[in-house]
Amino acid sequence: MTDKEKIEQLESQVKDLTEKLAMALKLLEQKSIQKDSSNSSKPPSQDSFKKRTASLRKKSTKKSGGQPGHKGSSLKMSSTPDEIISLRPSYCTKCGQSISSENLIFKSKRQVVDLPSITPFVKEYHQYEAQCQCGCHQEAHYPNNVSNHIQYGENIEALIGYLSVAQYLPYNRIKSLFKDAFSLHLSEGTIDNKLNSLYKKALPYHSKLREKLEKSTKPVGADETSCRVNGDNFWSWVWQNEDYCYITISNNRGSATIDQHFPNGFPCATLSSDRWAAQLKTKAKKHQICIAHILRELNYLEAAEKHSFTIHLRELLHRAIQLKREVDVSKYGDHSTQKLENELNVLLQETIPNDSCDKTAKLQRSLIKHREAVFPFLYEQKLSFENNASERAIRNVKLKMKVSGMFKTGYPIYAVLKSMTETLKKKGESILEAFITLASLKIPIAE
Repeated sequence: MTDKEKIEQLESQVKDLTEKLAMALKLLEQKSIQKDSSNSSKPPSQDSFKKRTASLRKKSTKKSGGQPGHKGSSLKMSSTPDEIISLRPSYCTKCGQSISSENLIFKSKRQVVDLPSITPFVKEYHQYEAQCQCGCHQEAHYPNNVSNHIQYGENIEALIGYLSVAQYLPYNRIKSLFKDAFSLHLSEGTIDNKLNSLYKKALPYHSKLREKLEKSTKPVGADETSCRVNGDNFWSWVWQNEDYCYITISNNRGSATIDQHFPNGFPCATLSSDRWAAQLKTKAKKHQICIAHILRELNYLEAAEKHSFTIHLRELLHRAIQLKREVDVSKYGDHSTQKLENELNVLLQETIPNDSCDKTAKLQRSLIKHREAVFPFLYEQKLSFENNASERAIRNVKLKMKVSGMFKTGYPIYAVLKSMTETLKKKGESILEAFITLASLKIPIAE
C-alpha cells in the first residue's frame, strides 16, 4: 500500500469517526432533555424538581390587587338576623347614675356570621293500629325510607356522598369528621352501604348522561388516564361536552371500552381527543386532535432535534389559534383558512431525515395520517383547539387516588357519582343539594 493510499484510508476513517461522534453527541444531547408537562403529555405531578425560570411578563406600573373600576366582593350584612342582642348602657361611667331606657337612642349595628352547634336530630315514628267497627284491624304504614328500627337519615347519606365524591375524603377521614363535628360514630361498613345506596339511585341518571352525549350535536371531548384498583392497572375514561359528563373505569384502554359504552359513537358531533388510536377509531361526525398536546410535543422536539419543521409548525398552529380566538367563525373568509390549510400541506410534504430527527418525522407521519383532524376547530364555533375540559374532568380521578389511595371495590360508585357532580358543576347547581335529592330517592333527570 502506497503512502497516498494510506493517507486516503486514514482520511476515510477520520470522516467515519467524525460522523459517528456527531451522531453520538446528538443522541447524548437528546437524552439530556427530559420530558415534562411543558413538552409532552406527562402530567405536572410527574415533573422533577427544578429551578423556576424567570417570568416572561414585563414589570407593570400598576399596583398589585384590584384595579380602579374592579367590582369587589365582601361579606354582606343580613336583613333578617336570627338573633338580635341589644347592648344598652345601664349607668354613667363618669358620675355613676343609672340610665333610663327612655333615654336610649339606636346608634349602630354589627353582625357575626357563625354556625350553630351541630348535634344529631333524632326523629321517632310511633305506629298505631285500630280496629274498625267491621272487625278489621288497620295499622298505619311507616314511610318507605324508614325500614329498620333505627337507621341513619337521608341528610347523613347525602353528606357521606358529598364528602367522598366531591371532596375526595377516604372512609377514615369521613369517620373522623362525623365523630368530631357531629358526635356520630359511623363504621366504614355504614359509609360503604350509604355510598352503595347512592350509587344504585344514580344509575338511571348515569345511563341518561350516556344517551345525551351519544345524541349530542355539540362537540364532545374524550380522554383516559391510568388508575390503580387493588394494585392492578385500570383506566379511567371520560366523555363530556359543555352540558354533560360521563365517567367510567375499566381494565381496558382499547376500543373495547368505547364499544361497550358508546357502540354507536357520536354520529352528530365532532370528537376531540389526543392522538390515542382507540379514541381516533371512535365513530364520530368528525375528529379534532388536541393542538395543545402537539404544541407541548413541539417544545421537546425543538430542543431535542432542532429541525425547522417544528418551528414552522408551531408558528402555523399559533396563527390558527389566534384566528380562532380573535374572529368569529362566520366572519373570517375562506382565504384565511385556505392559506393555513395550504401551509400545513406544504409542511407535511417536507422531507425530514429519519436517522437524525426520527421523533420529528414520526410526528409528521402522525399528522399526515390524521390530516383531517387538525383544523376542524377553525370551522365550528363551539369546537375548541384543545381538550382541556376533558383533562380537567379526568384529573379528578387522580386527585381522588392521591387523597384516598388506590380504589378497592368502590371504583364504579365513584365513576357514577362523579359523573353526576361534574354535570351539575357545568350547570352551576349545588352538588350537596343534589346528593340530598338523590338520597331522598328523587332522582334528577338530565335535561
